[in-house]
This record gives sequence, C-alpha cells and structure tokens, in this order.
Amino acid sequence: MVLFLVIYILNFSVVWLIYSSKNYCFRHRYTGIRLDNCCHPISGGIQLISLGVIGEYLATIYEEVQLRF
Repeated sequence: MVLFLVIYILNFSVVWLIYSSKNYCFRHRYTGIRLDNCCHPISGGIQLISLGVIGEYLATIYEEVQLRF
C-alpha cells in the first residue's frame, strides 16, 4: 500500500514538473510554482522506495534467522 502511495507521489511530481516547465517555456510567465516544489517530492519518493527495499531485505534476514533456531 505504501508502494502505491510512493508511485502516486512520483507520478504526480513528474506530471507537475512537465506542466510547470511547459508553462514557463511557452507562455514566458512564471506561475509562482517553483521548480523546487516539483523536485522535492521526486527525491522524497526515491528515498521512500529505497527505504522500502532496505526494509524488505532486513525482514528477509530476520525471517531466515528465526528459522535457524
């Protein structure tokens, strides 16, 4: 469920990045939405995905250790 939320955040951030870049390039006006507002959720989503991978790895190790005893 968290993975779906992360994927949603990443997709929304990329769409917002494309939209704001298109407005800036073709309309030559700045809408007040800075590029940073698009990049922070993208980097946050990547961090959440990497933490999820690390969590799955640790859970697998924990289960294997429990099976030994």
